Amino acid sequence: MSYSSTIRRLLRGAGFFYLAGLAQLAQAQGPWVVQASSPPSSYFQYSSTLSPLRLLDANGLVFTNVTTYGQGNETSFIYYSPDGGSSWQSKFISNSNNTIMDFWALDNQRMWMIQLANSVFTLQRTTTGINGFIAVSTPPIGIAKIRFFSPTTGIYLGPGTAAATTWKIYRTTDAGATWTLVSNTLPRESNDILTESALVGSSAWLVSEKGQLLRTTDAGLTWSSPSFPLEKMKTSAAFLDENNGLAMNEYYGNVARTTDGGATWQRIPTTGNTPVRWGLTAIPGTTGTYIARGMRGLYQDVPGSAITTDNGATWQTLENTYVHSSSAAGSPSRIYSVDRATGNILKATGLPLSTAAAKPVAAQLAWPNPSAGRLYFEAQPQVRTITLLDATGRRHGPYTLPAQATTLDLTTTAPGLYVLQCASGNQVLTQRVVLTAP
Repeated sequence: MSYSSTIRRLLRGAGFFYLAGLAQLAQAQGPWVVQASSPPSSYFQYSSTLSPLRLLDANGLVFTNVTTYGQGNETSFIYYSPDGGSSWQSKFISNSNNTIMDFWALDNQRMWMIQLANSVFTLQRTTTGINGFIAVSTPPIGIAKIRFFSPTTGIYLGPGTAAATTWKIYRTTDAGATWTLVSNTLPRESNDILTESALVGSSAWLVSEKGQLLRTTDAGLTWSSPSFPLEKMKTSAAFLDENNGLAMNEYYGNVARTTDGGATWQRIPTTGNTPVRWGLTAIPGTTGTYIARGMRGLYQDVPGSAITTDNGATWQTLENTYVHSSSAAGSPSRIYSVDRATGNILKATGLPLSTAAAKPVAAQLAWPNPSAGRLYFEAQPQVRTITLLDATGRRHGPYTLPAQATTLDLTTTAPGLYVLQCASGNQVLTQRVVLTAP
């Protein structure tokens, strides 16, 4: 087995995931419908390792696939769909001693990946989609996870060395060109690796192979490690918003809930059958709906998916056919999954969602948050008017954001906590933002 393959498997906690005699899949099982167009299936094998599926702007989807063929032979691809899986673009990255170690996409244009070529790690970045990757820096450590809150602010986490007793956490504010060590004190068990992550707004949660939680609520500036009331083994966590989340133990299926952003957790009793418990996906816009997907086994994967609509208290099996590599949701009507056996893209329809009235999804209007004064917005076809209200109620602005503009310079505004109001037509959206000294 090649050096890159060995490290990649350790990084993702993949183990040995050989499928044994999976039957030909039907076009629809339960609520999951195979989309008409999927990436080329010839590159999806029993030894494929897929990155988490990312939902991007509008209907964008993206994920990576690294397939090992034995004796050090590998292929690495990025697959991108601009239209919810109706059509696909692929980018061949490398083969053999050149592979993708980790990947993150913020939107349809801005993406990052850690690449290992001939035993050397590099950080690649694009601002023009999957065909525009260029090397921007040498990562501070090798085996790690990379995640971004905004076009400039991101985090890079890992052990540094196999024998490290603490986690090394780095932060960038220049899109990955330079990195600053912000935490080197959170304890780490021997041979532990980071396997799961969730990001909402300025909060991030990363879970290790041995069930340790790393948490930040300020875009990576400060970190804590709250304890799960679960067994110390691989655990998945997902969040509906910055406060409400669920965690599930992979092997036993025990569940814990948080309502304070992961600072504290309460183990909850469950009813119903939850045979699938490898990963969790929160469904934004609901009051308590999560999907659990199949468990990875030592010699054979366990296919299937299950759903809860009451924050993990009761579970209902959806199907037991698909081997879900990962799933992602942007809203109750935008839920996708990747079948690891075939690479087929699945979309959920007709799910039984939360019976209570759904909460509106909190809009992330501007980022990063906190910000040193330069805020970024999603491009919109209409002109927007931005106003800030400080702690005394005094108005700052208004500022005009032209059509398709994505940047607002507030570096001359005094540091502090503000309520940002974004007006367009008859709609006004608000968000709390923190401005710091430039």
